[in-house]
Amino acid sequence: MMSRMKSKGILIAIGILIAIIIFSFDSNIGQDEVSELKEEVITIHDEAMARMGEIMQLKRELSKLKIEAKNDSLILINLSDLTKAHDGMMDWMRNFSARFPEGTLMCGEASSLADDEVMSKEELTDALKEELTSVKIVAEDIDKAIIAAKETLSESN
Repeated sequence: MMSRMKSKGILIAIGILIAIIIFSFDSNIGQDEVSELKEEVITIHDEAMARMGEIMQLKRELSKLKIEAKNDSLILINLSDLTKAHDGMMDWMRNFSARFPEGTLMCGEASSLADDEVMSKEELTDALKEELTSVKIVAEDIDKAIIAAKETLSESN
């Protein structure tokens, strides 16, 4: 009888240990996805932000060219596109900061502003996927505006 109880106890302990290992493994998988998404969002943001100086320089060059040029409609379009690209990045950063206040993405958690409840990993993953899509659009808009402005400047020379 005693050995049967020990066997049951050992089986229960092994079952609990397996459950803990599986839960821990599953939890780490979700955490890895959150970390990867967060890193990808930040990397795209950083690369796009690095081009803000280039946008400002191109705007100065186009503004100077506009004064000298006869056909200024294309220049005005380029200036508008550069401004929209710059504003798009500023808006994205403002929205990201509102969605994830400073420090809330540490340890793979984020609290919502409305009620300070912690997002689940699934909610956080979905939110970061949305931000990834948004920041990619912002980066593409920046690239397109810069390319078009450079083409206009090169055609004017």
